[in-house]
Amino acid sequence: MVDFGLLLGESDLTNKNAPIIMRCLPSALMLSHSIRKDKSLLLINPVEKIIVKIEGSRVKRIFTDEASLSGVYRKIRKALRGETRKYVIHPGIKVYKVNIDRFLSKRYHYVLYMSHKGKDLTDLDISVLLRSLFILAFNNDLLVGFLQKISLNSCPVTLHKSMLSTPLDQIIALLNICLDRIEAGFPPY
Repeated sequence: MVDFGLLLGESDLTNKNAPIIMRCLPSALMLSHSIRKDKSLLLINPVEKIIVKIEGSRVKRIFTDEASLSGVYRKIRKALRGETRKYVIHPGIKVYKVNIDRFLSKRYHYVLYMSHKGKDLTDLDISVLLRSLFILAFNNDLLVGFLQKISLNSCPVTLHKSMLSTPLDQIIALLNICLDRIEAGFPPY
């Protein structure tokens, strides 16, 4: 249904943000008993034109504890900085140095993003959610610049007020729950 994208500039790839970025992996891809096979998490560095794609259907050896994730995160951080030439840095985790707009346009119809002014999840048509990428960023200026550069249809989404000041990993987890409820025909909140 909806994949998640995390926009990361060089200033976001610091030790301060590392725990949140690491927790985004299990938040986007894991259920209580298995991995979400229909989800992907894209970590995007628009300055370096690098995308690290973590595919739920192919990823192996991803666990929820930060000690296990730290090794995977180090590989991802090196890739996002352009410090590796590998295409596959971990089973199910691929690095693409590409035109980001073209890459996303081949896979998605819409880019959803959080905004104070936008549609509520309950107002979105299910067809919009079928092939969408929900983009989150630590830095709103990076998000605004990114949205201006891509040709995909973008749709602002207003979330429940309690979610707006929540860390990114928790927003992803809550969105997954809301989207699961929508897919099952229930209200998201």
